[in-house]
Amino acid sequence: MGESVVSQTINFKLLQDFQVVYQTNINELIDLYLRDAEKKFSQLNKSLNAGKIQDFISSAKELRNRSLDVGAVGFSHTCLGLEIAGQEMRLENLPRIVQLLEEHFLSIKKELLKIKNSAPEPLKA
Repeated sequence: MGESVVSQTINFKLLQDFQVVYQTNINELIDLYLRDAEKKFSQLNKSLNAGKIQDFISSAKELRNRSLDVGAVGFSHTCLGLEIAGQEMRLENLPRIVQLLEEHFLSIKKELLKIKNSAPEPLKA
């Protein structure tokens, strides 16, 4: 993985640090995050539609924490705003915030896939 990958949305050094912590290659870490994030968005929408605010807050928190794992610091901070809005019961704002977050996620996904595609293939044991 070269230092040539520069991103406005992903802190590459943090991504590398978490790669070491989790003892996995960057491609696996990115794939896991992308799958998990898609599930979290589904859970956010389901819990919001069902009026299950605690489940909503929990999913927002999990998405926030997982986003840090891939160096998406700004996105994680935005997830914190979603989490706080849920805690403060500002329910009228939540659907729009989730929609904006999903749109923002597309740029995160694009950057992570660019990093993944520039990474060398992992060594086979």
